[in-house]
Amino acid sequence: MPDLTKKSTAPPISPPSPPPSGIWDPRKPWYSGPFPWEEHPAFRFTFLAWFTRPGDRELLEGIGRLLYDMALEICGKWPKPQESTTRAEMRAAAQDLRHVEAFLLSLGTSRTTSSLQGEDERLALMAESWAGHVGQIAKGIEGAVWPLQGTGGSYYP
Repeated sequence: MPDLTKKSTAPPISPPSPPPSGIWDPRKPWYSGPFPWEEHPAFRFTFLAWFTRPGDRELLEGIGRLLYDMALEICGKWPKPQESTTRAEMRAAAQDLRHVEAFLLSLGTSRTTSSLQGEDERLALMAESWAGHVGQIAKGIEGAVWPLQGTGGSYYP
């Protein structure tokens, strides 16, 4: 039987280091607080999900941040927009929500076009339901920012 009163000469075991920021683990929720959107400005996660080789997603995220930073540096030299930055950003948010709405709807229709079972079928049904909620948020934003300021145009672009 080993003598448990002796002190070990082995160095203490350190806890594992946390993963570097930017590493995405699909088994865990991405983020529980306010989403750090400026760290992920260019590529949608619905696109990045297809890049499964280690390092590819992070590489694309880095390219996206580079493009975003470059756009911010040069945008002052571009023609002045027809509307305020806030309205343009709200319009962009509505369009991104419409993308998410359509993406969730396509997941929902996979129940009829694919042979999903168990958990996947339940998730597809939930995605279809949530698409409607996302669409309602997008519709609210669209109602606030369309038509373009001063154009007298229609509600929808």
